[in-house]
Amino acid sequence: MPVELAFQCSCSSARPGDQLRVVGEGSSLGDWDPHRSTAVLQAGEFPLWQITLPVLVTSTKSCWSLEYKYVILREDGSVEWEEFDRTWEASEDPRLEDLGFDEVPSTEASSLTEEEVSGSRARNRRLEIEGDCVVFCSETFNHLASTFKAVWPISTDWGPEVAGGSATIGSGKHRNSQNPLFKLQYQLPRQLFGTAHRRGRLVSVLCKLGDRIPLAPGLWTQIMGYVG
Repeated sequence: MPVELAFQCSCSSARPGDQLRVVGEGSSLGDWDPHRSTAVLQAGEFPLWQITLPVLVTSTKSCWSLEYKYVILREDGSVEWEEFDRTWEASEDPRLEDLGFDEVPSTEASSLTEEEVSGSRARNRRLEIEGDCVVFCSETFNHLASTFKAVWPISTDWGPEVAGGSATIGSGKHRNSQNPLFKLQYQLPRQLFGTAHRRGRLVSVLCKLGDRIPLAPGLWTQIMGYVG
């Protein structure tokens, strides 16, 4: 089952006309080819860059590691890869409100072990993925430690790429985004991985199609009930 990833990166070294991409394992991340990666971050409030749509990655394993890096594609055609030769102080970590999100319950950010800092694993960013989930990473260019990283489990019928997107984030019958007790917990992932924009595009296309081709009585009601 695919896993959805949302990336956000603070990068002050990128200039107007440059592109910031996530490059790594898998076709979505270009298989380490910066020019093939579809994970392109858009410039927001400088120096913050973020992906407009989550990236889908897949694996045949239930537990696996995803390695990646941020890369700047310069306007002149040159490529600048991240180099982790500096440390990121925890005291410098911004709050989620500073990253443009509503206030949500605190989630412990991933910390780096001594092995990760001094060993070969420090060459790339590494994301440990277990089971079906959606992931949000907020990071800083050239700093290996994540500013904020969170993973949310998803139900087995989660399908944001499917029309309707009726499945909810969260595992179990009650522990999901529809339960008031856990609603706040899933506020951030709903902002990141919600499907409203996708349904909106689908409804727009269906309306145009309905204007051109008459539908059978009652069919439009069924279609809209499915789309939501």
